[in-house]
Amino acid sequence: MMIDKIDQRFYDMLDKTKFATNEKYASLKNFGRIIGNRTSTFHTIYRVMYKEEVGFIDKNPFGTGIIIKFDYVNKRVALGVYKIEVILPYDEFVEFLSIVDINYSPIIPLYSFVELDEKFLDEDLQEMFKGRKQPYIVITARKIKLPKEFENYIIDYLGRIWPYGEEKDNPPIIISNMMVKRVVSTGISGEGEEIYSEKFLRKEQIEKKLISTAFMSEKFLDKYERDIGNIERKLVYNSSLVKKKKLNDNLEVGLVF
Repeated sequence: MMIDKIDQRFYDMLDKTKFATNEKYASLKNFGRIIGNRTSTFHTIYRVMYKEEVGFIDKNPFGTGIIIKFDYVNKRVALGVYKIEVILPYDEFVEFLSIVDINYSPIIPLYSFVELDEKFLDEDLQEMFKGRKQPYIVITARKIKLPKEFENYIIDYLGRIWPYGEEKDNPPIIISNMMVKRVVSTGISGEGEEIYSEKFLRKEQIEKKLISTAFMSEKFLDKYERDIGNIERKLVYNSSLVKKKKLNDNLEVGLVF
């Protein structure tokens, strides 16, 4: 069977990680491939995690169904695919999702007009977009590197609130792939854009294993949130999506097929 080149790229990257030693590695690879090719499912899993919900079932009538459950007390995640259960520590699951993101999330062209998902807006952004029907922004920068203390992470995009653009009172907003609900209008695209985004931006992110701030480890998150005012020309709005998880004593892990 022919393997899609993006799937193969994901497999190649995953093969070089600790996940390759998991006794159910084949199921992990399949799970990653499935959610990577189902953008809405991938984003829903992230939303469930972000909102600290119990779990999610994707009963896809045209493909493989998957199930996922979170145990925030014991900090572990149960995945189900092809009726096989895989248990991962919570932090390893976040790392696994970051690898899916690196390989499958599209790199949106500059100056694209996008709508943000309101479910993932922090309080500052909610206030900024208050009274608007849709939170629209324009992408103005991509794959921005962070200072040395966060050198393993990368900001997916910077954007400006539409229709204001580059104004003094319209600061740039940090945006992750997970925040983008839909691309309303694509910026300038073509062969040059594809070569730059894939052969340079994505290639560098894969080679250097640069993780989106959306999947930042909790041990870095506190400092990142404290220092965000000094990061990237003193950006004042932090839209990183990973928040500290509150433990819920009522959660139980158990997959039911």
